[in-house]
Amino acid sequence: MRLKEMSAKNYRTLQDIVLRFSPDYCTISGQNNAGKSCVIRLLGYLMEPTRRPWRSSEYDLDYSEDRTQWVTTDDPITIEWNLLLSSSDDPALIAFIETFSGETIRAPEIEVIIRITLGANSTKTSVDVNGITLEERASREIVKSLRRSNCLFLHNSASQQNEVIYAGAGRRQSLYEVYLSEEDKKLLRNAAKAVQRKTRQLVKDHRNVLSELLGKLNERYDVEFTAFEGYGADEMPLVVNLKDKKVEVPLHDWGSGTQNRTYILMSLLQAKRIKDLQGSEEKITPIVVVEEPESFLHPAAQAEFGGLLRELAQELGIQIIVSTHSPFMLNRVSPSSNILLRRRLRHRQLQEAEIVDTSGENWMDPFSEHLGIVSPEFNYWRSLFAPRDARVLLVEGGIDSEYFCYVRDMLGEKAGLSEDIEIVAYGGKDALKNTILVGFVLRNFDRVYNL
Repeated sequence: MRLKEMSAKNYRTLQDIVLRFSPDYCTISGQNNAGKSCVIRLLGYLMEPTRRPWRSSEYDLDYSEDRTQWVTTDDPITIEWNLLLSSSDDPALIAFIETFSGETIRAPEIEVIIRITLGANSTKTSVDVNGITLEERASREIVKSLRRSNCLFLHNSASQQNEVIYAGAGRRQSLYEVYLSEEDKKLLRNAAKAVQRKTRQLVKDHRNVLSELLGKLNERYDVEFTAFEGYGADEMPLVVNLKDKKVEVPLHDWGSGTQNRTYILMSLLQAKRIKDLQGSEEKITPIVVVEEPESFLHPAAQAEFGGLLRELAQELGIQIIVSTHSPFMLNRVSPSSNILLRRRLRHRQLQEAEIVDTSGENWMDPFSEHLGIVSPEFNYWRSLFAPRDARVLLVEGGIDSEYFCYVRDMLGEKAGLSEDIEIVAYGGKDALKNTILVGFVLRNFDRVYNL
């Protein structure tokens, strides 16, 4: 499942806005109170985040509290979500839609538009499936199914809401709640004698997959899971320990940055597990939303982690939506995947949120202003936010760039400069003063040559 578009009218700072999302890794940026949290809340309202024992009031809608306060009319709050479902990746939800629509859907991809209209005394729900509007009862049931379908993993890096702490044996331990399919639950109920064997195998599988994801980081560390005793067959929390120099230390005792990255990768692992279910009864592709993944991370680590999330979104086929204050988390490969929000100023008062135009070659300029990285050094490196080739040749100035391009054109392969090497002028020694920015730029390429 992919979120293609979302629009909102009269909801808090989102007075009248349309946001379009890329199908893999996309970011939402802006200064504080620009509207990023409003976008996340509306996603949480439609698709109840997983691993919550009850529906959080944080994502409920209340007309009197949530309507845009500076609008004097009694116009309703109107929210619209445009979703793309795939017959191969989301058969569970498509089957449910077929049941209530009364139509057999044979297209490989369907477009579902969900619209909620909230007034002072009423709420209306409508669902369009490939342009056909369903009756309200069917629409409500489809939305209920969406909320029960584990189709949204939401991680807030600023809080530990997804972390479960167990105080046992005199020491706090972090638990990881593993998603169990109905088939898993059935096996555990009917094969009580084999529970420990099944648990050990699941522990091993999760450890191996998560270790593989963690292995993509420059900072090397391993992970270890231990089965946690005392839970029923429908639940399987695992004790999480990280291994360093053959010593297992509870995740809770590691640095905040390491904890945050690990929990985010755990959410991706859970989403991948649901996506990879073989049976069509439950299979659906979740969306992963991460708030401030840069929290507690050094800028160099932010740049590395942002690149990793982008790669995993494509590799796993899962849409990842990130809200961030960090320029290092932006999608450099696909600049159009980055959304920048700001508030309009009217009569010296901040009012509705709007989308800043970040198109064109200098797409990074608006982000540099809003995210606080305006500096002389940034001007030198501006050109390096645009190249999309994996390898780059850095030369001092424009004359050097023209020279090497000329040599490559004249000599071809004899010059040793293949077409997939981009030649970029970086401005000379003054551009090297900001070592954090230099490190960020260099990590965006597989290989860098400097002359």
